[in-house]
This record gives sequence, C-alpha cells and structure tokens, in this order.
Amino acid sequence: MRRLFNILLYGFLAICITASVGSGLVYFLLSASVPDYNEDFSVAGLGGPVDILRDASAIPHITASSAADVYFAIGFVHAQDRLGQLLRARRMAEASWPSDETLSVAPAVSDALESYAAGVNAWLELVSAGGRGRGSPELLIADERSIDA
Repeated sequence: MRRLFNILLYGFLAICITASVGSGLVYFLLSASVPDYNEDFSVAGLGGPVDILRDASAIPHITASSAADVYFAIGFVHAQDRLGQLLRARRMAEASWPSDETLSVAPAVSDALESYAAGVNAWLELVSAGGRGRGSPELLIADERSIDA
C-alpha cells in the first residue's frame, strides 16, 4: 500500500512539474512576441505624423494626413499583429503564382500596395533590429530556414 502511495505521489509531482514548465514556456513564447502597443516608433517612409491608437480590445485606430501614410500604418499594424500569417500567405502566393506572369493594376492601387508593403517592411526592420523576438509566437518556435522576410 505504501509503495502504491509513493508511485502515485511521484507521478502526481511529475505531472505538476511538467505542467508548470509547460505553462512557463507558453507564457514566455507569448510574452516575448507580443508587441508593446504603448511604445512610440520613429520609422522612415512616412510623409507626416501618424497616430495609431488602440482601444481596450487592442483594435487599432489610425489617423494620418495622407492616404499613403494610412496604408503604411495599416501594413505596419498588420505586421505587428499578424506577421506569421502574412509570411505564410506570401509563401502560398509565391508558390501558386507563375513567375513569368505580372498583374497590372491601377496606379492608385499600386501606390496603396507599395505603401502597405513599406509599412510591413518597417515592422520587420524594427523586429530585426530591436530584439523583439521574431514578431509572433509561431515564429519563435519555427525553423529558421522556413522564415524568409
């Protein structure tokens, strides 16, 4: 009876320790990759000041003096919140799009997409230079070769 009690006790302790270590690892991965939404950034490529205010649900509200700056800020915020999804979507699009085909769009759409991409790239530069983990939880545990920014 005593031996069964010891086995159950040590099994319970092993489960508790494993759960504690697992919880700590999950907390580290999530906290290391979530950006500080109250931080102020100075990035190149903007035509004027841009304010990105987040409400209690972390939903961004963007104000800027030009449409190009708004698209830049949208790209910046999307990369801040969903970098892993953006990189996966880009890889899927590259795999499915023939390399010899080009897409022609209206100049206004092209300018908006270029501003958006500049905002995404601005966040990638901040992640690379600022020691901000890898930008999102799934990228902290992903293989280095599978991330091409």
